[in-house]
Amino acid sequence: MTYAFLFIAAFFAWLVGTTAAGGAAIIFLLILSLFLPLKVVPILVGFVGTFAGIYRTFLYRQHIYWPILKWLLPATILGAFVGATIFSLLLGQEALEILQLILGVVLMLSGLLGLIKKNNFKIDSKVWLFFPFGFVVAVISGIIGGSPPLINFLYQRFSLLPNQIVGTKSINLLSLQASKSLAYIVLIFLAYHPHMSVGSSTYTLKDFIFLALVAGVGAALGIYLGKRVLEKINENLFKKLMNVMLILFGIYFIHMGLKI
Repeated sequence: MTYAFLFIAAFFAWLVGTTAAGGAAIIFLLILSLFLPLKVVPILVGFVGTFAGIYRTFLYRQHIYWPILKWLLPATILGAFVGATIFSLLLGQEALEILQLILGVVLMLSGLLGLIKKNNFKIDSKVWLFFPFGFVVAVISGIIGGSPPLINFLYQRFSLLPNQIVGTKSINLLSLQASKSLAYIVLIFLAYHPHMSVGSSTYTLKDFIFLALVAGVGAALGIYLGKRVLEKINENLFKKLMNVMLILFGIYFIHMGLKI
């Protein structure tokens, strides 16, 4: 696990995620899961997502829609701590097969939901629905590092401008990643894992923070360039290709988790 690898992985994930209007954390989760043990992936996603979220929230700070966040933020913070607690328990039991299964399901759902047109969803636009959906998304993210876009269709039921959606999602995702990161620090590093082994190397909390800072710079650069790339590509085709990729990798991780 090197600074260069995490920088490039974060840059690519947030470049693609920004270009595809979402999904950066899921893409970053996928890349890390292919090369690193699952026990460190959610931690890195949380740390890097926090640093990237600070930059993205700053960019869209004037477009935040607070009425939604009154319901969404409490659910996100609560769910993040619940999910991180479950992850720490699975980590203590070394239940990696369970993590692989969850990861596979999350990737598949992310791809499938991404392929479904938004007008297929039929639900009343009640703002309080952000609380239960936000809680579920945060719990899943706390366990595995990322979550399927279960909440996206709720945003689409409100008359929000694109920048308002991005701004509102940005501060919510920042709260999610920051809450997860705090929980990981307390429940894992301070409780019983002051050092974590990755291959032949051992990393401390300080090492993880420095690695995440470097990757956060890569993510910020990806966000910056992604906004410009978006104007020059076929967005719909790009999203379809990315969603198909997520489905295929989801099947792969389910296969690994079941040890078929």
